[in-house]
Amino acid sequence: MDIKEFTMTDINEYLNEFEERELSPIEQLRDAVLERIEYFKTDEGFAYGKYVLENGQAVTARLESKQFKHFVRRVARELGISPSPTYINTAVEEVQAQADISAQKAVYLRSAWVDDKIHYFTGTMEAPAYTVIDVPSGTVSAIGSSPIEYLPNPDYRQMNLTLGQNKSSDEIIKILKKYLNVEDEQNLYLIIVWLCSALVPEQNWQYPQLNFVAGKGSGKTTGMEFCRKIVDLQKESLIIFPSGIGVEKATENLFVQAHSNWTLPYDNVTSFGINLAMVLSVFTTGANVLMRKKYSDLDVVSMSAKRPIILNYISQPHSRSDLMDRSIVIQFKALTGIREDDQTMRANMEMDLPIIRAFIFETLAKALHLISADQVEINKADRWRITQFYKLGRHIEKVLNWKDGTFHNAIWEATNNQALVLLQNDEIAIGIKDLTSDWAVGQTEKYTPTNLFNA
Repeated sequence: MDIKEFTMTDINEYLNEFEERELSPIEQLRDAVLERIEYFKTDEGFAYGKYVLENGQAVTARLESKQFKHFVRRVARELGISPSPTYINTAVEEVQAQADISAQKAVYLRSAWVDDKIHYFTGTMEAPAYTVIDVPSGTVSAIGSSPIEYLPNPDYRQMNLTLGQNKSSDEIIKILKKYLNVEDEQNLYLIIVWLCSALVPEQNWQYPQLNFVAGKGSGKTTGMEFCRKIVDLQKESLIIFPSGIGVEKATENLFVQAHSNWTLPYDNVTSFGINLAMVLSVFTTGANVLMRKKYSDLDVVSMSAKRPIILNYISQPHSRSDLMDRSIVIQFKALTGIREDDQTMRANMEMDLPIIRAFIFETLAKALHLISADQVEINKADRWRITQFYKLGRHIEKVLNWKDGTFHNAIWEATNNQALVLLQNDEIAIGIKDLTSDWAVGQTEKYTPTNLFNA
């Protein structure tokens, strides 16, 4: 058998012939799409493409999404190529492969650190707007453009800020009381710190879970909706907690919700098991899960999340002490008197939100400025479980001229509330309470060794 030796001339001729050949329809479609998009990647490795619609609107969509496939289908029609599922799917796979190799710029949900500044997307897809916190100067300002690539969502609402009002803490607390029907005013201090914390980007940050607890008719849902609107862009105020389904499916739903929502506000939570409680507890410090990719046997997809979470409930939905250690329990009180009609209340809320939102942004900017200068000394023995939150609270105390120890006392009072809530829902603690109560009145006959053993 003759073996032909290939020279560089032969190889170059072959490459020239390959380059000069007519591209297949799929290759034509792939190249046309690649010319029209800019690629980005999230920290989890999900690839996104930014393209411009016919009306001039810029859209950023995940390359695997139906939204992006609609765009590819439109390009195919422009080229006179049949938009068959085979062509579309193959072209998308090749575009995604190219993006996985070439994407250099990261994309973020709504905020990110750049050097000593925090950049925020505070607009909508139709009317983009950007806000920046400058830590070295401790200031907040609106800017015309941002160096960060965001994932605008069609469900976003404009986050208006009335900057420069210089409202005092007392004036803001007076407004907060209209929508947060809390038992004690010091709970409002904790909520202010939590709102500031929820604005910090997830890189190197931790978020305690905010719990609103009370009976019916206490305004928990209104308070939750108000808090979310201060720090989030989503039009929908509340999310249904994924209970009543298997743990694996519920966990997947939690991560999917976290992928497109900054805060996760779960309304009227009844109960959830130990496994879901563990998932929620790691959401405060960062959770990661590997799941089988849809419609595949061996491929896996990695999802990570770290989000501010708000729960409201009537009775404690779990008994996990590790989750309670990462939670702030706020007691609401029963509403009395004539309640304001819903339409009027929401109209007033929309007028107050830009003022409250600007106050939270400006307070965070000043607190981060103090933290960068390390101006508040903190005793390690006094620190709460989530130390970043505790440190932020102590600096906000200084920014807002609260009495020294205000935040410290409030956080430890909330910790006592957590312990009380756990005891009220712990079967052993309930049994001991019943035993001591019965003993006090001499009713001890049901606590014979046999009865106790049977119990």
